[in-house]
Amino acid sequence: MKRIAKKIVDFSAMDKVLIGSLVIVATTAVILPMSFYMYLASLSLCLLSFGVLLRKKTRAHLSLMLSGVALDLSLVLTLESNRGAIDTVTSMELSTLQMTHVGLALLAVLTYLPSLTLGFMNLKKRNHRLNTHRLLGKVAFTFRFLSWIFMLSFLET
Repeated sequence: MKRIAKKIVDFSAMDKVLIGSLVIVATTAVILPMSFYMYLASLSLCLLSFGVLLRKKTRAHLSLMLSGVALDLSLVLTLESNRGAIDTVTSMELSTLQMTHVGLALLAVLTYLPSLTLGFMNLKKRNHRLNTHRLLGKVAFTFRFLSWIFMLSFLET
């Protein structure tokens, strides 16, 4: 038990936040009656969280981050093709909380692209704009986590 406590103390502040986000997402997904798409969004966020936690293990980080981003992008495309998400947003029938979710999700997706590009460039040439990649990754993850929280406004009451 002392060994586990020592490891938790040794975590960086960012790692503690990531672990907290994983606990929140997993607990919420178990407790609340979500739609299938919401469960997929929760899985995507968990993959991204684990990917950031394992950022020092390049192969695991790459696999988890690509899986999370691919699932997230697939989800966005699926929602558009099956539910006409763009038409729903432009019709202005969504609440403020739901529109906030859409805006944050869009910002996350837009931030994924340069972050992925810089990540791949860093694989080929070590330390190539690594700080910019890290910053964009933190911004993308923050947008994604906040959009997940606002996604809960779509739950049926």
